[in-house]
Amino acid sequence: SKVICNYSALFRKYSVKHVIASSEGAWQSLEIASSILRILSQ
Repeated sequence: SKVICNYSALFRKYSVKHVIASSEGAWQSLEIASSILRILSQ
């Protein structure tokens, strides 16, 4: 039980960083996808 609590605290600490990093990556890929769509639609 103690181990699970420690692990969840660690996971919470790192998941915030991961969510921020992955959201930035998602925004970049969205911008790339929209620019590709714009090129294709012309």
